[in-house]
Amino acid sequence: CQQGLKAFARIYAGWGVPRQFYQKEIWRKSSRDGIAFSSREDFVVRSYDNGFVNSNPLNLLAQVRTWRQGDISTAYGMPSRSTMASVLGRISARVYLMPCTTDSYFSAADIENEGQLIPNCRFLPIDSDWGHRAGDPHRPGQEADADFIGRHVKELLAEEVK
Repeated sequence: CQQGLKAFARIYAGWGVPRQFYQKEIWRKSSRDGIAFSSREDFVVRSYDNGFVNSNPLNLLAQVRTWRQGDISTAYGMPSRSTMASVLGRISARVYLMPCTTDSYFSAADIENEGQLIPNCRFLPIDSDWGHRAGDPHRPGQEADADFIGRHVKELLAEEVK
């Protein structure tokens, strides 16, 4: 079980941040619990291995299954024969979609396509080498990403509601 969790963590280490993150050694600009990472391996161990060591493997498998099969048109309460387009078209809230341009989980291109189905939606990708982790204000080194998100959230909240 522990070998499986470590393997899962190592796979996540390749998904959570993109290759640019490792190539440009961006991990050097970050830390965990106030302690800077001493090497790429140190980053992976403290960010991923230690993060999954106590996980329930069945919960992780359920999470991956949800991602792979996630389809809002099949959600409870949706009319029968709903499609992704019809369900997303029903959203009446103002929406800002801000995926990271290097996210390996949810590609910016896919998010942009889905956003085109949502009325009152703005697509504002975060141009970052932090991948799925982009914009986390609690991670040192992500101040620019967090500022980008903060600026656009303020913009959204300042808009007049019709």
